[in-house]
Amino acid sequence: MDNHPSGTSEKVGAALEMVDWVVPPASKKVTRWFSDFKWPLTALIWVVTVSLGCIGYTKYLLATGQPGAFWDVCYNTLKLFNLTFVQLPGQLNTELQIARFLAPAIGLYTAAQGLVSLFHDQIRLLMVRSMKNHIVIVG
Repeated sequence: MDNHPSGTSEKVGAALEMVDWVVPPASKKVTRWFSDFKWPLTALIWVVTVSLGCIGYTKYLLATGQPGAFWDVCYNTLKLFNLTFVQLPGQLNTELQIARFLAPAIGLYTAAQGLVSLFHDQIRLLMVRSMKNHIVIVG
């Protein structure tokens, strides 16, 4: 017996079969590889971003001779993720420059991927509904 209302699981299965016909084989390998390693790669980019932010802030504080505690560096690094970077006086180092652009980008990407994972079946159904010039055979 179908646990989903109005046969949702059958619709999703049909949608996945249709997508298999649309996506070329070469890009399927890349897509499959990326989907297998999507979350580990995202976690790695988060770690790299936080590391660059901490290194960048530490270098900046040492270069300007300002006192800075470990927790100040951590707090300022975390502020990069919600677009509250305050322009610091003087020249910014490369690590801090990379981190201040990478942090919001990876944050938005992670949020988008979380939503896509949450609504995966509904997105697939919308993709099938928007396809043109195709035949659906049921039986």
